[in-house]
Amino acid sequence: WPEADILNQYRAGLIRLLKDEFKDQFLGGMFFETDIPDSYRDCVTNVPTQRNVYLHSVRNAAIVISTNGFGGSLPWKLAEYFQLGKCVVSENLAHIAMEPIVPGMHLQVFNDHDNCIEVIRELLEHKDNMNLFGRNSGKYFQDYIQPGVALESLIKDAFS
Repeated sequence: WPEADILNQYRAGLIRLLKDEFKDQFLGGMFFETDIPDSYRDCVTNVPTQRNVYLHSVRNAAIVISTNGFGGSLPWKLAEYFQLGKCVVSENLAHIAMEPIVPGMHLQVFNDHDNCIEVIRELLEHKDNMNLFGRNSGKYFQDYIQPGVALESLIKDAFS
């Protein structure tokens, strides 16, 4: 799929830059359920993919990184990161959520690979900001994404 190839190339470029810049501090990468293409062997995740081990790694991460999905879709991991109250560094969101996700409040955004590195470096230098973004992302999850709250909002909207 041409779109999958473009998305994988973009993510691979970002992963390579993150690995080069942050060395052993960087955990993550790409996961493949089938054969790993030769062009991405250096981008395979260094985090075990068993759900409990993966979640443990995410819980312990100071910063998590999110990129858009197919067609610029909201990444499914974004809700997971918010639920865990993580400091999220995200590619500029192409679509809006039901309730606006505010860059600079709920997450930090980057526009390209180099800008991603700049944003992360700035956060690492100002850990109080990392903590603030984590609290804000957790609050966003509680206020808008948590299933009961989201369902109640949808029902209210349906009858208004």
